Amino acid sequence: MQSMWRRLSFGKPKGVKEIKRAVPEMELELFVHGAMCMAYSGRCILSKWMTGRSANLGDCAQPCRWSHGKIKKQTAKAQSKSKQESSRTENEKTEVENFPSSGAAEEISVVDDQKRFQMNLEEDENGTYFFNSYDLCLIEYLDQLVEAGVDSLKIEGRGKSAYYVAVATRAYRKVLTALENGRRKAELAAIMKEQKAELEKLSHRGFWTGFLLGDEPPHLTDQAYLPTQWEFVGICLDEKRAEKDKGDNDKKVRGKASTSSGRKRKVFVHNQISKEDFVEAISPTENRPVKIIRITNSKGQQLEKAHGGQGEIFTIELDKPIEGKFLLRRKL
Repeated sequence: MQSMWRRLSFGKPKGVKEIKRAVPEMELELFVHGAMCMAYSGRCILSKWMTGRSANLGDCAQPCRWSHGKIKKQTAKAQSKSKQESSRTENEKTEVENFPSSGAAEEISVVDDQKRFQMNLEEDENGTYFFNSYDLCLIEYLDQLVEAGVDSLKIEGRGKSAYYVAVATRAYRKVLTALENGRRKAELAAIMKEQKAELEKLSHRGFWTGFLLGDEPPHLTDQAYLPTQWEFVGICLDEKRAEKDKGDNDKKVRGKASTSSGRKRKVFVHNQISKEDFVEAISPTENRPVKIIRITNSKGQQLEKAHGGQGEIFTIELDKPIEGKFLLRRKL
Protein backbone atom coordinates (compact mmCIF):
# COMPACT_ATOMS: atom_id res chain seq x y z
CA MET A 1 0.00 0.00 0.00
CA GLN A 2 1.34 3.40 -0.94
CA SER A 3 2.13 5.65 2.02
CA MET A 4 0.28 8.95 2.32
CA TRP A 5 3.41 10.52 3.82
CA ARG A 6 5.91 12.17 1.49
CA ARG A 7 8.61 13.49 3.81
CA LEU A 8 10.22 12.38 7.06
CA SER A 9 11.67 15.15 9.23
CA PHE A 10 14.41 13.88 11.51
CA GLY A 11 15.01 15.15 15.02
CA LYS A 12 18.45 16.60 15.67
CA PRO A 13 19.77 13.54 17.58
CA LYS A 14 20.38 11.52 14.40
CA GLY A 15 23.59 10.14 12.91
CA VAL A 16 24.58 9.37 9.34
CA LYS A 17 24.06 5.62 9.80
CA GLU A 18 20.52 6.15 11.08
CA ILE A 19 19.76 8.47 8.18
CA LYS A 20 20.90 5.86 5.67
CA ARG A 21 18.57 3.30 7.26
CA ALA A 22 15.52 5.57 6.82
CA VAL A 23 12.64 4.68 4.52
CA PRO A 24 14.19 5.05 1.04
CA GLU A 25 11.04 6.00 -0.87
CA MET A 26 10.39 9.02 1.36
CA GLU A 27 11.97 12.46 1.24
CA LEU A 28 14.30 13.03 4.19
CA GLU A 29 14.69 16.34 6.02
CA LEU A 30 17.35 17.22 8.59
CA PHE A 31 18.46 20.15 10.76
CA VAL A 32 21.98 21.18 9.77
CA HIS A 33 22.65 24.48 11.53
CA GLY A 34 21.74 26.60 14.53
CA ALA A 35 20.76 26.48 18.18
CA MET A 36 20.51 23.10 19.87
CA CYS A 37 17.93 22.49 22.57
CA MET A 38 19.29 21.03 25.80
CA ALA A 39 16.23 18.74 25.97
CA TYR A 40 15.88 15.57 23.90
CA SER A 41 14.10 16.38 20.63
CA GLY A 42 13.23 19.81 21.96
CA ARG A 43 10.81 18.48 24.58
CA CYS A 44 11.33 21.28 27.07
CA ILE A 45 8.80 23.39 28.97
CA LEU A 46 11.23 25.74 30.73
CA SER A 47 10.33 28.68 28.48
CA LYS A 48 6.58 28.17 28.89
CA TRP A 49 6.90 27.76 32.66
CA MET A 50 9.27 30.68 33.24
CA THR A 51 8.08 33.25 30.67
CA GLY A 52 4.78 32.02 29.21
CA ARG A 53 6.43 31.67 25.77
CA SER A 54 5.93 28.21 24.28
CA ALA A 55 8.87 26.51 22.59
CA ASN A 56 6.45 24.22 20.74
CA LEU A 57 4.91 27.29 19.10
CA GLY A 58 8.27 28.62 17.93
CA ASP A 59 8.52 31.25 20.65
CA CYS A 60 11.20 29.84 22.96
CA ALA A 61 12.85 32.42 25.23
CA GLN A 62 15.85 30.07 25.57
CA PRO A 63 16.17 30.16 29.38
CA CYS A 64 18.72 27.36 29.07
CA ARG A 65 21.09 30.02 27.66
CA TRP A 66 20.67 32.35 30.62
CA SER A 67 23.33 32.56 33.30
CA HIS A 68 22.65 30.45 36.37
CA GLY A 69 24.19 30.90 39.80
CA LYS A 70 24.76 28.40 42.56
CA ILE A 71 22.93 28.86 45.85
CA LYS A 72 23.98 28.16 49.41
CA LYS A 73 21.97 27.38 52.51
CA GLN A 74 21.50 29.87 55.33
CA THR A 75 19.35 29.65 58.43
CA ALA A 76 15.92 31.14 58.13
CA LYS A 77 16.48 32.76 61.51
CA ALA A 78 19.36 34.76 60.11
CA GLN A 79 17.23 35.93 57.20
CA SER A 80 14.33 37.44 59.15
CA LYS A 81 13.53 38.70 62.61
CA SER A 82 9.83 38.17 62.27
CA LYS A 83 8.06 36.07 64.87
CA GLN A 84 7.22 33.47 62.28
CA GLU A 85 10.80 33.16 61.11
CA SER A 86 12.39 33.35 64.54
CA SER A 87 10.24 30.47 65.76
CA ARG A 88 12.01 28.10 63.38
CA THR A 89 15.00 26.03 64.45
CA GLU A 90 18.48 26.79 63.19
CA ASN A 91 18.40 23.58 61.18
CA GLU A 92 15.68 24.94 58.91
CA LYS A 93 17.16 26.44 55.77
CA THR A 94 16.26 28.89 53.07
CA GLU A 95 17.93 29.39 49.72
CA VAL A 96 19.49 32.73 48.87
CA GLU A 97 21.50 33.87 45.90
CA ASN A 98 25.23 33.98 46.44
CA PHE A 99 27.05 35.21 43.35
CA PRO A 100 30.76 35.94 43.90
CA SER A 101 31.30 39.60 44.76
CA SER A 102 34.61 39.81 42.95
CA GLY A 103 35.24 39.27 39.26
CA ALA A 104 37.35 36.18 39.95
CA ALA A 105 36.05 32.90 38.56
CA GLU A 106 34.99 30.15 40.96
CA GLU A 107 35.33 26.42 40.29
CA ILE A 108 32.14 24.37 40.55
CA SER A 109 31.70 20.65 39.97
CA VAL A 110 28.31 19.13 39.22
CA VAL A 111 27.72 15.39 39.37
CA ASP A 112 24.64 13.34 38.52
CA ASP A 113 22.69 11.47 41.20
CA GLN A 114 24.36 8.14 40.40
CA LYS A 115 27.82 9.73 40.35
CA ARG A 116 28.52 8.52 36.82
CA PHE A 117 29.32 11.83 35.16
CA GLN A 118 31.02 14.91 36.52
CA MET A 119 30.97 18.29 34.79
CA ASN A 120 33.25 21.14 35.74
CA LEU A 121 31.64 24.56 35.49
CA GLU A 122 33.13 28.01 35.81
CA GLU A 123 31.20 30.78 37.52
CA ASP A 124 32.00 34.47 37.21
CA GLU A 125 30.22 37.57 38.50
CA ASN A 126 27.35 36.88 36.06
CA GLY A 127 26.79 33.28 37.11
CA THR A 128 27.32 30.17 34.99
CA TYR A 129 25.68 28.90 31.79
CA PHE A 130 24.58 25.53 33.08
CA PHE A 131 22.57 24.11 30.18
CA ASN A 132 24.32 25.86 27.30
CA SER A 133 25.10 23.74 24.25
CA TYR A 134 27.26 24.60 21.27
CA ASP A 135 25.48 25.44 18.00
CA LEU A 136 25.03 22.79 15.32
CA CYS A 137 27.06 23.26 12.12
CA LEU A 138 27.16 20.56 9.43
CA ILE A 139 28.34 22.61 6.47
CA GLU A 140 31.54 20.54 6.15
CA TYR A 141 29.51 17.32 5.97
CA LEU A 142 26.92 18.22 3.35
CA ASP A 143 28.48 15.80 0.87
CA GLN A 144 27.91 12.93 3.32
CA LEU A 145 24.33 14.03 3.98
CA VAL A 146 23.52 14.26 0.28
CA GLU A 147 25.06 10.82 -0.25
CA ALA A 148 22.97 9.48 2.66
CA GLY A 149 19.81 10.62 0.86
CA VAL A 150 18.85 13.84 2.67
CA ASP A 151 16.57 15.92 0.42
CA SER A 152 15.89 19.00 2.55
CA LEU A 153 18.11 20.95 4.95
CA LYS A 154 16.79 23.08 7.80
CA ILE A 155 18.48 26.00 9.53
CA GLU A 156 17.30 27.04 12.99
CA GLY A 157 16.37 30.69 12.54
CA ARG A 158 13.88 31.38 15.33
CA GLY A 159 14.61 34.67 17.04
CA LYS A 160 17.40 35.46 14.58
CA SER A 161 17.92 38.60 12.50
CA ALA A 162 17.52 38.89 8.73
CA TYR A 163 21.31 39.21 8.61
CA TYR A 164 21.84 35.88 10.39
CA VAL A 165 19.35 34.03 8.19
CA ALA A 166 20.73 35.57 4.98
CA VAL A 167 24.38 34.73 5.67
CA ALA A 168 23.62 31.21 6.95
CA THR A 169 21.36 30.23 4.05
CA ARG A 170 23.79 31.70 1.52
CA ALA A 171 26.67 29.67 2.97
CA TYR A 172 24.79 26.36 2.74
CA ARG A 173 23.39 27.23 -0.69
CA LYS A 174 26.89 27.84 -2.09
CA VAL A 175 28.14 24.47 -0.87
CA LEU A 176 25.07 22.69 -2.24
CA THR A 177 25.54 24.40 -5.60
CA ALA A 178 29.16 23.22 -5.66
CA LEU A 179 27.97 19.67 -4.99
CA GLU A 180 25.32 19.91 -7.70
CA ASN A 181 27.95 21.14 -10.17
CA GLY A 182 30.23 18.20 -9.41
CA ARG A 183 33.16 20.25 -8.13
CA ARG A 184 36.34 18.34 -7.48
CA LYS A 185 37.16 17.32 -3.92
CA ALA A 186 39.83 19.99 -3.42
CA GLU A 187 37.57 22.74 -4.81
CA LEU A 188 34.67 21.58 -2.65
CA ALA A 189 36.84 21.57 0.48
CA ALA A 190 37.97 25.13 -0.27
CA ILE A 191 34.36 26.32 -0.69
CA MET A 192 33.32 24.60 2.55
CA LYS A 193 36.20 26.27 4.40
CA GLU A 194 35.36 29.66 2.91
CA GLN A 195 31.67 29.42 3.82
CA LYS A 196 32.33 28.13 7.33
CA ALA A 197 34.47 31.25 7.83
CA GLU A 198 31.39 33.28 6.84
CA LEU A 199 29.33 31.43 9.46
CA GLU A 200 32.00 32.20 12.05
CA LYS A 201 31.29 35.90 11.51
CA LEU A 202 27.77 35.45 12.87
CA SER A 203 26.92 35.53 16.56
CA HIS A 204 27.12 31.92 17.76
CA ARG A 205 28.07 29.69 20.68
CA GLY A 206 30.79 27.71 18.98
CA PHE A 207 30.15 24.91 16.49
CA TRP A 208 29.89 21.14 16.76
CA THR A 209 28.47 18.30 14.70
CA GLY A 210 25.79 17.13 17.11
CA PHE A 211 25.18 13.40 16.96
CA LEU A 212 25.95 13.14 13.25
CA LEU A 213 29.26 11.37 13.79
CA GLY A 214 28.29 9.71 17.07
CA ASP A 215 30.57 11.94 19.15
CA GLU A 216 29.89 13.08 22.71
CA PRO A 217 28.59 16.64 22.31
CA PRO A 218 30.56 19.50 23.92
CA HIS A 219 28.92 22.17 26.03
CA LEU A 220 29.58 25.87 26.35
CA THR A 221 29.24 26.34 30.10
CA ASP A 222 31.36 29.45 30.71
CA GLN A 223 29.57 32.03 28.54
CA ALA A 224 26.39 32.65 26.57
CA TYR A 225 28.02 33.37 23.19
CA LEU A 226 31.47 33.34 21.67
CA PRO A 227 32.66 36.83 20.71
CA THR A 228 32.30 37.77 17.05
CA GLN A 229 34.36 40.30 15.13
CA TRP A 230 31.45 41.46 12.97
CA GLU A 231 28.29 43.46 13.66
CA PHE A 232 25.15 43.71 11.53
CA VAL A 233 24.56 47.44 10.96
CA GLY A 234 21.82 47.84 8.36
CA ILE A 235 19.85 46.93 5.25
CA CYS A 236 20.19 48.69 1.90
CA LEU A 237 16.62 49.04 0.63
CA ASP A 238 15.56 48.94 -2.97
CA GLU A 239 14.20 52.25 -4.27
CA LYS A 240 10.51 51.23 -4.28
CA ARG A 241 10.70 50.03 -0.67
CA ALA A 242 12.59 53.15 0.40
CA GLU A 243 10.05 55.48 -1.21
CA LYS A 244 7.17 53.65 0.48
CA ASP A 245 8.80 53.66 3.91
CA LYS A 246 9.81 57.29 3.82
CA GLY A 247 6.28 58.51 3.11
CA ASP A 248 5.31 61.67 1.31
CA ASN A 249 6.71 64.27 3.68
CA ASP A 250 10.20 64.50 2.26
CA LYS A 251 9.81 64.62 -1.51
CA LYS A 252 12.45 67.31 -1.80
CA VAL A 253 15.03 65.23 0.03
CA ARG A 254 13.94 62.11 -1.82
CA GLY A 255 14.77 63.74 -5.10
CA LYS A 256 18.24 64.66 -3.93
CA ALA A 257 18.89 61.24 -2.46
CA SER A 258 17.96 59.14 -5.46
CA THR A 259 20.65 56.68 -6.52
CA SER A 260 23.68 58.19 -8.18
CA SER A 261 24.85 55.14 -10.10
CA GLY A 262 24.31 53.08 -6.97
CA ARG A 263 26.56 55.17 -4.72
CA LYS A 264 23.70 56.76 -2.76
CA ARG A 265 21.53 54.20 -1.01
CA LYS A 266 18.59 54.29 1.36
CA VAL A 267 19.44 52.34 4.53
CA PHE A 268 17.44 51.03 7.46
CA VAL A 269 19.97 51.20 10.30
CA HIS A 270 20.12 48.42 12.93
CA ASN A 271 23.31 49.33 14.79
CA GLN A 272 25.36 52.52 14.76
CA ILE A 273 27.13 53.51 11.56
CA SER A 274 29.51 56.44 11.21
CA LYS A 275 30.91 58.57 8.46
CA GLU A 276 34.20 57.09 7.21
CA ASP A 277 33.22 53.57 8.37
CA PHE A 278 34.41 50.68 6.24
CA VAL A 279 31.61 48.11 5.87
CA GLU A 280 30.88 44.97 3.89
CA ALA A 281 27.86 44.90 1.60
CA ILE A 282 26.48 41.36 1.52
CA SER A 283 24.42 40.00 -1.36
CA PRO A 284 23.29 36.44 -2.18
CA THR A 285 26.42 36.01 -4.29
CA GLU A 286 29.22 38.13 -2.84
CA ASN A 287 30.69 40.36 -0.13
CA ARG A 288 31.76 43.79 -1.32
CA PRO A 289 33.89 46.14 0.86
CA VAL A 290 32.77 49.78 0.68
CA LYS A 291 33.37 52.99 2.62
CA ILE A 292 30.66 55.34 3.92
CA ILE A 293 31.42 58.85 2.65
CA ARG A 294 28.31 60.71 3.81
CA ILE A 295 25.20 60.11 5.97
CA THR A 296 22.00 62.15 5.52
CA ASN A 297 18.76 61.98 7.51
CA SER A 298 15.20 62.38 6.19
CA LYS A 299 15.41 66.18 6.64
CA GLY A 300 18.46 66.45 4.41
CA GLN A 301 20.83 67.09 7.33
CA GLN A 302 24.29 65.59 7.12
CA LEU A 303 25.29 63.49 10.14
CA GLU A 304 28.47 62.08 11.59
CA LYS A 305 26.62 59.01 12.88
CA ALA A 306 23.28 57.24 12.47
CA HIS A 307 21.73 55.04 15.16
CA GLY A 308 19.28 52.16 14.92
CA GLY A 309 15.91 52.00 16.63
CA GLN A 310 14.72 55.40 15.37
CA GLY A 311 12.34 54.12 12.70
CA GLU A 312 13.97 56.43 10.17
CA ILE A 313 15.37 55.73 6.72
CA PHE A 314 18.82 57.28 6.22
CA THR A 315 20.71 57.91 2.99
CA ILE A 316 24.36 56.93 2.82
CA GLU A 317 26.83 57.76 0.08
CA LEU A 318 29.46 55.13 -0.66
CA ASP A 319 32.88 55.32 -2.28
CA LYS A 320 31.77 52.83 -4.95
CA PRO A 321 28.38 51.83 -6.37
CA ILE A 322 26.36 48.81 -5.25
CA GLU A 323 23.15 47.81 -7.00
CA GLY A 324 20.24 45.78 -5.65
CA LYS A 325 19.49 44.71 -2.09
CA PHE A 326 22.36 44.36 0.37
CA LEU A 327 22.90 43.76 4.05
CA LEU A 328 25.65 45.78 5.71
CA ARG A 329 28.04 44.62 8.40
CA ARG A 330 31.01 46.29 10.09
CA LYS A 331 34.13 44.74 11.57
CA LEU A 332 34.48 45.56 15.26
